[in-house]
Amino acid sequence: MRREDVVSLGEVAPNLALRGKFVSEALRPAESTGEWIAFRGSMEANALEAALQGVSLIEARDEREEALALAIAMREVLETPSSTVALVIRIATSRAGWARTCSAGASLPTIPPGNP
Repeated sequence: MRREDVVSLGEVAPNLALRGKFVSEALRPAESTGEWIAFRGSMEANALEAALQGVSLIEARDEREEALALAIAMREVLETPSSTVALVIRIATSRAGWARTCSAGASLPTIPPGNP
């Protein structure tokens, strides 16, 4: 399938479109970081604020502290009525070489998304 064959399912909110562009630019390959600097310099302060609205920065000393911070943030969301939280773990666990199982013992790659 070609990119131009993909049909949009709806409009993305302007701040989320800005966030997507910001993250895309921030995660450029090392050889093109000069373009990130130019992009960041061209972004107006109010656009950056809109793009990062609701985003939190965690500066952890190591992976363990990062995991603890994420666990606390997820718990806070889950304890809020009518809130949901999602965490993408498949790539991170693959890179770390960790076992990927849910609490029921089933292998994560065999469980459809959204199932406990």
